[in-house]
Amino acid sequence: MTNNERFKDWMKEINKEDGSVIDELIEQKVRKLKRNKHIRWATIPLTSFISMVLVFTLLINLNDAFYAYAISNPILKPLTQLVNNRQDILSAFDSGYVQLIDKTITVGDYTLEVDSIISDTRSINMFYKVRYQGKLIDEFEPSSNPSFDFTSLSGDSIGYATSYHHFENYQWAEISLKSLNDYEPLLIKFTPNNDLVDLYGELQVNIDQSKVIQPVYIQINETIMVGGQKLIIKNLEMGAFSSQLTYYLDAKNEKMLVLIVFKDSTSGVSWDDESVAVNYKYENFPIGQLNHEKNISLELKNASVLDRAFETINFDPVSRTFSALPEHLTLKDVVVIDNKYEIIFEEYQSVGNQGLMPIMNGSVEDVSWFSEGPASSNLSVHHVSFFLKNDQLVKFKVLGGTELGDLPKPVIIQLP
Repeated sequence: MTNNERFKDWMKEINKEDGSVIDELIEQKVRKLKRNKHIRWATIPLTSFISMVLVFTLLINLNDAFYAYAISNPILKPLTQLVNNRQDILSAFDSGYVQLIDKTITVGDYTLEVDSIISDTRSINMFYKVRYQGKLIDEFEPSSNPSFDFTSLSGDSIGYATSYHHFENYQWAEISLKSLNDYEPLLIKFTPNNDLVDLYGELQVNIDQSKVIQPVYIQINETIMVGGQKLIIKNLEMGAFSSQLTYYLDAKNEKMLVLIVFKDSTSGVSWDDESVAVNYKYENFPIGQLNHEKNISLELKNASVLDRAFETINFDPVSRTFSALPEHLTLKDVVVIDNKYEIIFEEYQSVGNQGLMPIMNGSVEDVSWFSEGPASSNLSVHHVSFFLKNDQLVKFKVLGGTELGDLPKPVIIQLP
């Protein structure tokens, strides 16, 4: 029987039955696909999310008419959108990177059912269902419904951001890890009611290192001229779904290049501590092993220049003064409570987007920043807070500079 003939048979069944027949069709298809040696079907339950996605992908690729039907069907539309929008997740399923969990935990009237996870060195994707009094919850709103925290066995949070997705009764959480995946067991802290924070349960998940998608390192070493200064794109550490882009600035540049922003990047930049010749690193760069083309285009969205005199400046916690400040920054106050320092300064927007941030080292901890917003049409007030362990000078980086209007053309990088 050809694919088109099978498609016609499926369409007949779908048209004459209600949506529940979809599950039966999927199970039938999974049984037929168990001969596929690339996928370890023997270990995949027919009722799992993995089998549903893999088979549905095959179904919608059989014929355009089935796709048109699926996208118009309220039962199938969410899954169709997932298949279209996240080919990287589908590739991970198809390549055998999925780790089956199949564990549940019940807290009060709520039950968490963890189906499976996909992980690389910088993220964990968890696929799950939530039930209330035995009934599946169709939608997930973290602000009002059950919430999660992902921690080490000692209780320390391991994620710095979590995004939630929903399709039919299936939930999906993407957790960005604070540090590289160390493959140790993790705890999923499940809190059914955010108003009752002491009522929670913990589910232990052991990471299968053989299932973790390892990064690919791509050396680039491409120099581009930005405002007459040299910026060297060093390398790309490519994870499964996102990457870390590293670049550095030529030490012989006349001026500093600051506020570098790449197009399509969704994350801020970090730098090596206590280093003048720093490596700048963009986390969550939107290129991954499972979602890229043969090449990528690296294009600058913003860049600014800053006089080298303000590459770093010193703050004296004893006198509560700075060694120097750019003319557009004015120190307003320094508030000290025990070992906590809060520095308040004004920024004149007309010069460029500027700020100050202490360089993290052994004596500086818990740095935070917030802005009160424009105090006038061209003036903002900013607060920088941190804890100090001693009275040594604190190095600050000046963030920002004069914005450049003329940016270089995109750099095309070939990928393996």
